[in-house]
Amino acid sequence: MAICVDPLVKWSCGVYPYGPTRGKSCHLFTNDGDLDALHELAASVGLRREWFQNDELPHYDLSPNKRDQAVAAGAIEVDRRYAIWLRRKGKRHSVIAAGVAEEAKVKAE
Repeated sequence: MAICVDPLVKWSCGVYPYGPTRGKSCHLFTNDGDLDALHELAASVGLRREWFQNDELPHYDLSPNKRDQAVAAGAIEVDRRYAIWLRRKGKRHSVIAAGVAEEAKVKAE
């Protein structure tokens, strides 16, 4: 089981329009479908349950500060391609996906 965060991306819609990280956000998601663990980590960094987005890849949007807090709380940093792959392939419950995230964690260490 892994809770993941992808890299910050500057969105043209300007989700966070003020300050040096203006418009940058990312996603907090699970790679194995464990939504209870996702909600628990999200709550531990101050995210409200109503901010949860249950679409092809259930996730929370994160500001740069919340991303830092999520990583400190144990979220694994993965690249954007991994999040896109999960979304396209619907591999939220896949053992393969868990292995890819674990590999990303090892590379980060």
